[in-house]
Amino acid sequence: MLRAVSGKEAWFLHPERGWLHVKLDGRIVKVDGLAEPKSLPYVSPLAAKQGFASQCSTALSRGYAESNADDVAAWRRTNDASPSPEMQAQRDADWRAIGHDPDKGFERIEVKLDGTLAPDLMRLIADPRLEGLEDLRVRTWSEKGAISDYVPWIAALGSRPLPRLRNLELDSLAASDGARESRAGAIDALLRIHPVLDTVAVMGTAWLDGRVESKSLRTLRIDGSSAEPRVASVLVHLAAPALVSLRLHPGYSGDVIGALQVEAFFQREDLGALRQLELFGVEPEISLFEALAPTPMLRRLEGLTLQGGFGPRAAGELLEVIGSFDHLRRFGIDEEALTDELQDAFPKAFGTYG
Repeated sequence: MLRAVSGKEAWFLHPERGWLHVKLDGRIVKVDGLAEPKSLPYVSPLAAKQGFASQCSTALSRGYAESNADDVAAWRRTNDASPSPEMQAQRDADWRAIGHDPDKGFERIEVKLDGTLAPDLMRLIADPRLEGLEDLRVRTWSEKGAISDYVPWIAALGSRPLPRLRNLELDSLAASDGARESRAGAIDALLRIHPVLDTVAVMGTAWLDGRVESKSLRTLRIDGSSAEPRVASVLVHLAAPALVSLRLHPGYSGDVIGALQVEAFFQREDLGALRQLELFGVEPEISLFEALAPTPMLRRLEGLTLQGGFGPRAAGELLEVIGSFDHLRRFGIDEEALTDELQDAFPKAFGTYG
């Protein structure tokens, strides 16, 4: 019996070849490490369990020693930053596999994935050449019914501070024959550890699990697309005194941003730099406009969008307090709420479909 096997995963280290992680996931056995990651399907859970044991035995026969997650992480912190020639060659091959030529430098990276699996992202983000990275843009192409999963990118980017990273975009290009679904997950670590991060745009459902302080963040855009009702957590947990622009769209899977959550957000006094706010999927509570009218945050804003099913009744309520909103240079609301009376009283208002 292997000591390092917990029943579903095992860790191994080799003095020259590096590390391996073997994981049993239902009928799938995943093997990750210095070589290309493998995902091996089996016909049954029992067969997969036997395959898991076989992969572990193969690792031992190749000279790997049993290890654990902590020791492997410590090994990677040392060796990924000071790679052997073999590791560097593999890393260069990985960069080329996702569309970036290492010979062009690492100040700006734009990756376009076309249905290909990304290589070991932890290994890539540990590349010492990323010390000078300022701009990272990752785009995937989604066919109808496909899912863009940015969770591995988020995890990798949360594992190491990049001292010059200012702009991060995780985008998704979709075929015209169907809506995309993109996932990102919790972005707490990503926002915390990069000291000069200015702009983050995520095309995928993302959220915060706890309070996050970012002194440098000026622009945050999250456009969700899957049934994860947690996008509104940003309104509660994000502490970003330099934040100028915030856009939150929870997607079209039934998620909403509650009216009370919006009211509480407008009461915050620690976001004095905020000038542009776009909130989609807002609970269409017509009393919301009256509640927002006296808030200092509203008076500071230059552009505001509140979209989520507001109709003509909401327009009437808004007209009652229009004096508190007419300083806005732009005001977006549901097309159904953009009545003739509202347009006459507030020419800067425009309709939005989300």
